[in-house]
Amino acid sequence: MKRTRESIASSMKRTRESIASSTTRHRSKPAKELGSFADLSSLIITNILLQLPIKDVSICKCVCKTWNALISEPYFATLYSQHASLGFLLRTRNLRLVSRTLHLLEYQPKKFRRAFDIDVVNFNPKFKLPLRNANDTYQPTPYKPEDDKFGVVNSCNGLLCLSEPYTVNHLVVCNPIIGEFIRLPEAIGIANTRKPICAALGFQPKTNEYKVIRMWKRCDGWCYKSDVMVVEMHTLGTTTWRNVEVDPMFSFTRLGSPTCVNGALHWINYDDKNKTRSILCFNFESEKFQSFPSPPHPHHKRLSITMVELKGFLYICESTVNSCVVWLMKKYGIGESWTRVFCSDNFNGIPLCFGLCRPVKHFENGGGALLIQNSYSCDSFIYYEPETRVFKVYSVDGAVSPWFELFPHSPGLISLKDVVKGGNIEVQNVYSRCAKVRVPEENESLSKIRRI
Repeated sequence: MKRTRESIASSMKRTRESIASSTTRHRSKPAKELGSFADLSSLIITNILLQLPIKDVSICKCVCKTWNALISEPYFATLYSQHASLGFLLRTRNLRLVSRTLHLLEYQPKKFRRAFDIDVVNFNPKFKLPLRNANDTYQPTPYKPEDDKFGVVNSCNGLLCLSEPYTVNHLVVCNPIIGEFIRLPEAIGIANTRKPICAALGFQPKTNEYKVIRMWKRCDGWCYKSDVMVVEMHTLGTTTWRNVEVDPMFSFTRLGSPTCVNGALHWINYDDKNKTRSILCFNFESEKFQSFPSPPHPHHKRLSITMVELKGFLYICESTVNSCVVWLMKKYGIGESWTRVFCSDNFNGIPLCFGLCRPVKHFENGGGALLIQNSYSCDSFIYYEPETRVFKVYSVDGAVSPWFELFPHSPGLISLKDVVKGGNIEVQNVYSRCAKVRVPEENESLSKIRRI
């Protein structure tokens, strides 16, 4: 870490000297010395870059070799992931399309507020997902969603976990911003013996390792044994999966909203039999499932519940057709620290017929921001700031399908080459491997249009 900082400082010093000498040569007459960007210390420049959205940071890499080297450092990528605001990835939702194009919507308060004064704001930039069937990449045959489409499982530190839409096999981890992806080892001989439940990507800070968990229910003939769970864990950079023991007291059949916080994965556990919902937690250090306190408000079966991480805090969002409640866990693992930070029955008299609610700004001193996706038409969302009562509804236009999917994602620059740390795993790039491949929805130009 020390050597990295010294190399960055040395590079910035050379840049300052180069720019200073160039300025001296081209000065025609004495003038008052003015400070320049090159006069700033590497620490200040790093802090400035950390405040920029991902698109601007990518542009800064093209300014000079020194900035490119600074931004490409693993140390900078780690810092950026810690400072990045929660954004959202949108993609076309259609069973007949492969839907490999992701449109990034970063949370920028000023940009959102200025957008209220104009009619259309384009979603920019956009990125590609890899195709599932790599063998057909260069063949001029029509692409089939059932063969080539990936489902988005979850996001962690700027990395996405992808899987076959209806199973937890054919797993891939990618960074859509820089285009890198790796394919995880396939499970062998399980297609007819196990029923998939879920998978998720998480991060263990103590060992600086990324790990993927997948869960199955064991099948005995035509009957799935609800009390026999199979849990496997894979560490990125290795070539195998290993079994994890499961305490029989933990039973789960349907899990949602996988969220990694504090070195542990969390899911919303849907108990369809007893009509209850709770939080399931898997700790990477102990490699065990454990109970986790839920908000005091009862999880009614008609509630739509989502869970997200924001600035290291765990959030639970509950919504119905006419209400929205947001809970914040102020002290991790302490049930009494669950605090209701937002509650509303309507927005300016408009009923809440919007289902999936997620915070996009940390709630501090009563201030925060929400993004709420329409649960009916799935073609619009609400942006709302409780503190300022800024409230607008946007529809999404320009897609080849009237429906879209919305995924919480904090964009990052972490390279999978630094994650796997070895020569055993092939890190591929979607732009070099699939650059010539285009599917119908890649021609779309999404925009958010002010509706109200």
